[in-house]
Amino acid sequence: SSDLFAKDRDHRFILVNESFARGQGCRPDEMVGRLDTDFFPIDATVGDASLGVPSYHDSDELALSGAQPRIIHEMVTLTDGTTRRMDTIKTALRDASGTVYGVLGYSRDVTEREDARRATASAYEELHRSEALLRAAEALAHIGAWTMDLRTGAQTWTDENYRVLGYEPQGIAPTFDA
Repeated sequence: SSDLFAKDRDHRFILVNESFARGQGCRPDEMVGRLDTDFFPIDATVGDASLGVPSYHDSDELALSGAQPRIIHEMVTLTDGTTRRMDTIKTALRDASGTVYGVLGYSRDVTEREDARRATASAYEELHRSEALLRAAEALAHIGAWTMDLRTGAQTWTDENYRVLGYEPQGIAPTFDA
């Protein structure tokens, strides 16, 4: 889901959308006028500079300074105790004269995308380990393997299959005639 929020210079919400409020277990009108510390843990909102722990207020202050918007990757704990990965963009809110009076934020929940990316990376690592084990077993047993695309007739040989047949790996094009 996509969350939209705006805060004044004192970190009071001046606008929140339904999705953002729902994540905090309330309605938008219950959040407007209240501090972010009323809804989020103090370590997330204020952080701890001595420990290098960034905070929502740090990124608010950066936006309030007029810095260019940037994507902030952050972990957010919802009121139900679940933790979600969010990509958040914050930028300064300006009045008609250009004076900064608040911060506008847009957050997108990327938890499932990041979980899928990590699962894919883990699967690739496991695949590479399995391939290495297969190559070692083929070399030890001095057996090779091959595949053939039945539509095109193209063959693929393992390095050990080349060696079993007396060729350097990738030394010739794989064929039944070899």
